[in-house]
Amino acid sequence: MSIACSTKLVSALNPAIPVLCLCLLLSLPGCNEAPPAPPDPIPTFQPKTAGPNTRTGPMVIGPTRQRETVASGPSPPVAAAAAVEQGVPPRLPLPPVAEALSLEQVALPAFINEVFSKTLNLTVQIDQRVVTRTDIVTLRTGRRLPAEELFRMAQNILAGYGVGASWDGSVLHIAPED
Repeated sequence: MSIACSTKLVSALNPAIPVLCLCLLLSLPGCNEAPPAPPDPIPTFQPKTAGPNTRTGPMVIGPTRQRETVASGPSPPVAAAAAVEQGVPPRLPLPPVAEALSLEQVALPAFINEVFSKTLNLTVQIDQRVVTRTDIVTLRTGRRLPAEELFRMAQNILAGYGVGASWDGSVLHIAPED
């Protein structure tokens, strides 16, 4: 049987077979190529060994500057903590007049917050032993008081509950008097 005869027989059976055979014959030459070479290895950098001219300080890149001398200025103001050490208590930043208060049956921590934080606008840090207390306080001023008078009055009320207040220049610390 000749190739022409077998081609006619195959094409009579299925018209797509000659196209498949042609594709197969054309793809065979690509099979004998060598695989591509692996990529070059990634270079690794080895740390340079220190030579005879090693520096101990930092390397400065760019123009070098001469050291500038700095003259001493005025002394800083005395801080609040230093004023306390010298025996002078720091001044409380109180408004001139506080509002009239009427606090009925409030817990001790709420009293501290209302008087010192809200009315006198002070930053307050309350010790945990005071925060957990449930003592009830009532205070009615009846009129607007000077802020310093209200502060002293609140300090005296706290002292009746065994609690003290100390000002460090920025924060009012409330803690049990031990």
